[in-house]
Order: sequence, then C-alpha cells, then structure tokens
Amino acid sequence: GCSGLTGTIPGDLFANNSNVTDFYFTFAYCSGLTEISAGLMADKPNLTDVRNAFIGCIGITGAFPTGLFTNCPNLTDFGNTFNGCRGLTGTAPALWNRTNVTSSSGCFSGCTKLSNYSSIPSDWK
Repeated sequence: GCSGLTGTIPGDLFANNSNVTDFYFTFAYCSGLTEISAGLMADKPNLTDVRNAFIGCIGITGAFPTGLFTNCPNLTDFGNTFNGCRGLTGTAPALWNRTNVTSSSGCFSGCTKLSNYSSIPSDWK
C-alpha cells in the first residue's frame, strides 16, 4: 500500500536476490506505480509465490512486461497477482499452460485491456 511509490519499478531491483522464494504482496496496492519492468522477477529458480504481488496497482499502464517470469521453473502460485491492474495492455503470457500451477484465481481479474483477455481461462480471471 505504498501509494507514494511512483513511476517504474527498476528491472534490476531484485537482480542479486536469486534465492528469493516469494514476492507475496510485494507491491500490493501501490497505486502510484505506472510500469513493471521486464525481467523484474526473472531468473529466480527458487521462486514459488507471486500471489498478490501487484494487486490493486491501478496506475500501471502499458504492455505486459516480456520476460517477467523467465527462468522461474518452480513458480506455482499466481493468485490475484495482477488483480485490478486495469491499465495493463498487450498480451498476457500463457501462464495457465504451466503444469505445476497450484493457485491462479483472480490472477488477471479486471485486466480487460489485455489483448488476449477473452482467451484467458475463467479460473485465472
């Protein structure tokens, strides 16, 4: 809920945190954020949980960041991750094709500007 946190999250913010296991509620309700950098959470082999990471970030606009979860093979929990990010555009990655996902409810809820929103499975919205 850091409403004073504004602008773009630097893509290298977590570059030296390769052993991190979760980003649970990391930027939740940071309404002043405007963009998520590509690769922000990439290359985290132990990452399992991004639940609620960007929930309520209503100021985020622009295309879905390419490579956000690249090389995160153990990532299983996406519940409400982008819920309410209504300005997010571009194409959502097909996270629903991962075979190890245990939680996805509400991941893309309200992200109706995504170009593939209509093809996102209902249990992800």
